[in-house]
Amino acid sequence: MKRAAALAGLLAAALVAALPGSAAGVPDLVPACTPELAYSLRPGQEMDAGSRGAGYAPNLLSTDAHGDPRPPSAARIEWSARAVVDESGRDTGVVPKIGGDLDLAIEIATGERVTFRATCIAASVGFPLGLVVYANGIVRGWPGAEARRALVHFEAYTDGSAYVALVDGADCELNHDARIVTDDPYVSGAAAFSGLPARLVFAETSCANRFGDPFPATRAPGQTP
Repeated sequence: MKRAAALAGLLAAALVAALPGSAAGVPDLVPACTPELAYSLRPGQEMDAGSRGAGYAPNLLSTDAHGDPRPPSAARIEWSARAVVDESGRDTGVVPKIGGDLDLAIEIATGERVTFRATCIAASVGFPLGLVVYANGIVRGWPGAEARRALVHFEAYTDGSAYVALVDGADCELNHDARIVTDDPYVSGAAAFSGLPARLVFAETSCANRFGDPFPATRAPGQTP
């Protein structure tokens, strides 16, 4: 186990060393999942943060795509993430523009390769020590299914650690019985970052809130009732 962790660390370091100076411009930009229902922590925030990295997860807990539990296993995880918040020129109460991207590759020690590709962003969060992305997307290679929808909660930190929770379905219609989660201890590796903000920037979409209940106060320009 220690030898595998050391090897993963070397591979992660090699990956990061090969990255260009700006990681934020590498991933493509995908839109917010429900842009008319986006809101943020503070008005006037702007951020375009990115990360690329890889690491070793010694304790991956998972089910197959049908929700049947599988034995815990080690895994190697690679990621490319982007978190975007743009409220420039927008009045207070008008929803922010959020987006980003997330690509994941999970190489499970049992031999499976699970990949995730974001189709829309449900939350973009950045702070001096890392970033967080919630994304709906498509998973391939999940044991028991060729391709299916999933929501991923992803966190990456400047110390090289990361956290991944993949849940079957999409935000507001999740099936928590089918999941892949990096349990404690989480992912340990190395990563490159760019564009991290000097203070917390937080924006998310919501399918549970409607206009005035309690936010956002007004509809974004161009949106119809």
